Amino acid sequence: MDATRSFTLDYLDPWRTVSFPVPVRDVPESLRAEATARTFSTGTGLGAVLADTLRSSWSQAPRMSDSEADAVGAAVASLSRALSPSTRTDALREEAGGDEVLRRSIEHHLERHVRFADTSPAAMARHFAISVRKLHQLYESAPLTYGQTVMRTRVLACAEDLRAERGRATMTHLAAKWGFSDLSHLHRAFRHHLGHSPREVLAQLDADVAAWERAG
Repeated sequence: MDATRSFTLDYLDPWRTVSFPVPVRDVPESLRAEATARTFSTGTGLGAVLADTLRSSWSQAPRMSDSEADAVGAAVASLSRALSPSTRTDALREEAGGDEVLRRSIEHHLERHVRFADTSPAAMARHFAISVRKLHQLYESAPLTYGQTVMRTRVLACAEDLRAERGRATMTHLAAKWGFSDLSHLHRAFRHHLGHSPREVLAQLDADVAAWERAG
C-alpha cells in the first residue's frame, strides 16, 4: 500500500492487520506508478519468506532491542525490494486467475451487501479500485452484464427471504427491502431471472413441503 497516496479501507468484515512501513526508496518507481496497492502470494517462494519474516517479527517485537529491530526492518525492506520487481501487475492478475477471480470477488461482495451497499457501477468500481470501464469489461465474457448480475442477486436474496417468511411479510415490504422500485418491478425481475412469479415460488415451496411430509 502506497501511503503517500489517498486511499480508504472498507471494514465491512472482521479484519486483523499487521502493518510494516517500507521506505519509498526501497520500492521501485515502476511498481509504485502502476497501482496504489499490491498483493503478493504468501504461499510459496519469496512471498512466503517475507510473510513468515513479518509474522515472526511482529510476535517477537517486544523482545527485540533497537538495533535488532533496525536489522529486521532492513531485512524486510530488502525482501520487499527483491520481491517487487518480479511481480508485475499483469503477472499478478495471471497468477490469481485474472478477471474471473476479480469478478467472483465482486459477486461475493454483492451477495453479502446488496441490500445496503451502493451497487452503482461507479461505487462498485471505486470499492475494488478499478475503473467503471474495467468493471463492465469484466462482464463482457460473462453470461450476465454487471447490471443484470446485481438484479439477479437481489432476486435470489428476495426469493430466499420470501421462502423464509412464508407469507408473514407482504410483497410490498419485500420489494422495498430488496431494492425493487415497485411490485411490478419485482414480478418482472422474478419472471426474468427465475422463470416464476413470487407467488409461484411460494406455491412450489408449499408443494415441496407437502411432498416431503407425505414421504415422511
